[in-house]
Amino acid sequence: MPLKTAAVPHPVSDILYVKNIPCEQVHFTIYNALGQEITAGSTYGTISVSDLENGFYFLKVKGKDFQKTSKFMVK
Repeated sequence: MPLKTAAVPHPVSDILYVKNIPCEQVHFTIYNALGQEITAGSTYGTISVSDLENGFYFLKVKGKDFQKTSKFMVK
């Protein structure tokens, strides 16, 4: 069964929580609405988005055996 990751809260202003990921460190990439890469890194489930401007973004999370993209809004 595929994992259903979720980026919460929605909208977010400071810390984005990535739910339903394995207990391993995963790689993430954040893209803007135009598909341009904004930032990337590794996380165990939290990502600081306080430096992002207001708007819609896409979060791509990639682990050892999965990859998932979620949409979120910064307010």
